[in-house]
Amino acid sequence: MATLTFRFNNIVDLINKLKPVNILVYIDMKLNNVVIHYNPKDEQNKEFLNSVKEYMPTLIKPHIVKHHHPRFR
Repeated sequence: MATLTFRFNNIVDLINKLKPVNILVYIDMKLNNVVIHYNPKDEQNKEFLNSVKEYMPTLIKPHIVKHHHPRFR
């Protein structure tokens, strides 16, 4: 747990420094890791995502469903 707390706190420091947008960060006990939900289309987050790699978080992109029904175009 101490390692997760260390990683999480360092990621929070990066958030305060780099100001990423539209992200969600938490500790997932089932995964036993820090999880970051993010949108890869947010260009502003690139520096943050590159910097956070050293803390080995689980990165989750949104699941985008493409509908083939004509009403969903």
